[in-house]
Amino acid sequence: SADRGATFSGPLTDGMTLDPTERAPDEIAVAWDDPYRVLAGTRGGLFVSESGGGTWTNVEGVSAVVIRRLASSPADPAQVWMSTWGSGVWTRTSPDQPWRRVPLATLPSDYSSTVAPDPADAARVLVGAGSDLWRSSDGGRSFARDVAFAAAGGANVLAVGYDTNVDIVYAGTQLAGVLRSFDRGLTWEYLAEVARDPT
Repeated sequence: SADRGATFSGPLTDGMTLDPTERAPDEIAVAWDDPYRVLAGTRGGLFVSESGGGTWTNVEGVSAVVIRRLASSPADPAQVWMSTWGSGVWTRTSPDQPWRRVPLATLPSDYSSTVAPDPADAARVLVGAGSDLWRSSDGGRSFARDVAFAAAGGANVLAVGYDTNVDIVYAGTQLAGVLRSFDRGLTWEYLAEVARDPT
């Protein structure tokens, strides 16, 4: 859509590999600095379009992964983060650099639900992986585990504030409802708890 969702054109699948039974990408992300540069994750791999979805090219080195989230920070639109289910967390520092997986020694989980780079500081990133939340302040070279999330069942989805609200982060958890942070994910408060089955 070029009119804020009033009308749509498509399907835009030229060059894209899609699952025969599920004709849809699992995740789509648009570059902050160029609305015609789009990434799409399918069961056949990661694809990039420089033409707003007109044609797609398979991204070399990233195939047969289940992509859960693609995200970048407006503070550094060139760096993109990717969380996957079964293949760990990946990052690419710029369009001309290859994708690299964050080593298991740095982030010890093959399964990640979400990734959220800080909109004001691209070196800071939060990752929901397994039953934990992990935080990096050095661009992913190291990660620290947030022990508060073990009881919450991990962060399944993260939403980060923008503009004047960059300090606010929301986390949807598996066992404890929604948590909110007013300091970019350093401390958290519980907003709602889901009803638990007593059995």
